[in-house]
Amino acid sequence: MKNYFTFFLCSRDWGAVEETVFPVIQKLLDALLSSRQVQASAQLKSNSAGGPPRIVSGSYQRLRKDLQPRDLVQLILQVPGQAPGVQEFSLFFENIRYQYTPEYLRFIFSRAPERIEASADLKIFSFSVGYDVFRRGLIDVQREMLERMFVDANCVYGFGNPTTWPIAGPFQFVRDNSTQAGRRIVDFDYTSQIEDVYFYNYLSESHLREIVELDEMCETPGLECKRLFDEAQRPYGLALYVKDDADVAARYLQNLIPGARSSSKSFQLLLPDALDPALRNKLENTFFAAAVEELPDFIRVALRAPENVHDNQEFYAELSDFFERLRPGVVRRAEGVAQLIAQYPGFFQPGQIVQRVPSRAVKDNDQVKVYFTSNVTRERLKVLFLVNTGMKSEHRTELTGLVSEWLAAVDRHPDAYGSIKTIEGLNSWTIENKTHVQMLVDATHLRQDGFNLLILMLDQLNRADLIVPYLVCGDLPQSS
Repeated sequence: MKNYFTFFLCSRDWGAVEETVFPVIQKLLDALLSSRQVQASAQLKSNSAGGPPRIVSGSYQRLRKDLQPRDLVQLILQVPGQAPGVQEFSLFFENIRYQYTPEYLRFIFSRAPERIEASADLKIFSFSVGYDVFRRGLIDVQREMLERMFVDANCVYGFGNPTTWPIAGPFQFVRDNSTQAGRRIVDFDYTSQIEDVYFYNYLSESHLREIVELDEMCETPGLECKRLFDEAQRPYGLALYVKDDADVAARYLQNLIPGARSSSKSFQLLLPDALDPALRNKLENTFFAAAVEELPDFIRVALRAPENVHDNQEFYAELSDFFERLRPGVVRRAEGVAQLIAQYPGFFQPGQIVQRVPSRAVKDNDQVKVYFTSNVTRERLKVLFLVNTGMKSEHRTELTGLVSEWLAAVDRHPDAYGSIKTIEGLNSWTIENKTHVQMLVDATHLRQDGFNLLILMLDQLNRADLIVPYLVCGDLPQSS
């Protein structure tokens, strides 16, 4: 069921927001003709360098009087609807995006800032109206206003389409009705790609260069094209409105739509010990389990996300509950720890994220936190074991033995784990009076399960005494 009609625009630089964004917001609110108060929450720049943003909330009419656009980080507006849990109007505007310094860098460099402004990132402006409100044509009459905003606010891409839920921020998944639904908005390259073909599509010149037979597309029945120009009458992009079957437009725009599997998020449950028939039957009859495979040293359960889960937080809550229900029956040995991890956009892709979902029965601090840097390469993979201050000599011996066991396990089971070659063995390096351990390997043929085994072994090492809080793959950023 589609509760909303949602519009989405993204830009690196909105320009003077008091001229490009705020007038649009006001026109949208005026068009609603709602007697309900517009509830607002705004994040403002910190009063101190590097400090957390200030948050103010209340009625938008009151906040707007004192709101200085140059200080605005984010703005959220909501107008309550008639039905419980459904808003008549919802808006999210991202004026400034901050990039948080990876936790491992702040562990290494004590004076590293907590976050920096990510000026090159695409920021988003999105609003949703109740689908019944949209069908009355209340927002449809504002079409020209959105076309003008697309140009004036330096937008790169935009769309309008029915959705189940509003867009609440850049870390949300691409909308549920798109073939890209497994990808986060923040990870999507809107400068050269589009999510899908929607009812409303706003394309920039970088998109138009990739469209085959553009003129023919615009002459196709059921499609309406409108060229967009800036104030100097230079071509800026195209507004494409689909009146009938979106598949017609998709044939022309296929070069812009990435494959649905190009960036799927991988959820895996890693379980110790062997797979007995009772456990296999339990897993295979569970909704979350997509595939179960018994490996030489652990069990890997590939998990599927439930359908129609609109909120990332809700998904993790359901997944964690599943994990907790399963865990008591599978951890049968004192030395075994079940682990739940999520990896995206793909194994060994630059900037890969390995997200740990801790068990309530296991301290979060016991789990090694895994990072892949943006310049990671398989052929000469630097593996950094960041250790706590004051690591004892026996801990160094344990870590050395663990790495040797890991390499030996991979070597014994190439069918399961692939292969890995040592280029430089373990050696120490010191920075800011902290001594860490690193090695250089050729991981060209290492499989993801071989890497997962290292994660499990490090977690086991950390259970008795936290030794390696961070595992980093790849060279540190040069700016560090």
